[in-house]
Amino acid sequence: MLVSSKPYSTEEADPSDVNSIVRRLLEDFPIDFPLAMELGGLRLLAAPEISRLLVSAQGYLERRSDRHAAALGAALELLRHGCEGPVGRRILAAIGEAHSRHAIPVELELYSLSVLVLDPVRWIARYGWRPIESAEREALAHFWHNAALRMGLPDPPQGFSDWEVFQRETERRLHGAAAENHRMVDIACREFAQRFPRGSRGMAKLIVSSLIDSSLHAHLGLPHPRRSMRALIHGAFRLRRRAMAALAPIRNSWWSGRWALPELRAAELGGTIVSSAKA
Repeated sequence: MLVSSKPYSTEEADPSDVNSIVRRLLEDFPIDFPLAMELGGLRLLAAPEISRLLVSAQGYLERRSDRHAAALGAALELLRHGCEGPVGRRILAAIGEAHSRHAIPVELELYSLSVLVLDPVRWIARYGWRPIESAEREALAHFWHNAALRMGLPDPPQGFSDWEVFQRETERRLHGAAAENHRMVDIACREFAQRFPRGSRGMAKLIVSSLIDSSLHAHLGLPHPRRSMRALIHGAFRLRRRAMAALAPIRNSWWSGRWALPELRAAELGGTIVSSAKA
């Protein structure tokens, strides 16, 4: 996949065509989206209610990597294909089937969706090779609002600021320290470490700690990085931003390979989602 070298304006698309705006956003940031979603997922593990559900789910920890990849792949496939097409309908049907078997609180489901709305935008604003437009933010917010409705979730946030308010208020209620949080984060960081060269994998927790909000450290049991280390890691990603802006179009690099997910047929993806959501 090529990263577009042409500055994109939402004026090129029908402002009401949410799917085309979101699809172009994903095409322009094929590496940043899955990376931001993966890091954003740690926010969920700062909620003991979520971590305890995952730890207690039979078989989840043994297959956590596969299930996590399936959930991330489902989100990216929905963004690529939209909720209305055959791929999107099949994925949403699989999610609906799984949800019908388990009484997952609506608040937790919407909180998970808030990560898919907010964290890619925050990441791109910091490290993206071009600025993200307000219309793109709103398109992403409305996309997941529509997905939530199709999932049968009542009264989901609609605009970007609505999702921000929802996430902030939800985290105020749900976030806290717990041993289960630490256990899940240890597993997540070991998986994250596989994205890096073998010699640097021992620094995974430090890198993660430097990239996430400092308010999450205590809840997740992660170390507080030194200011110099945080500056070094942030500087590396800003250097990447400048390089991508200057050299675009470029082909996916070592980084994109580490975050690329295998192409899955909709039936395979849907089946994996069902087994994942059972957790």
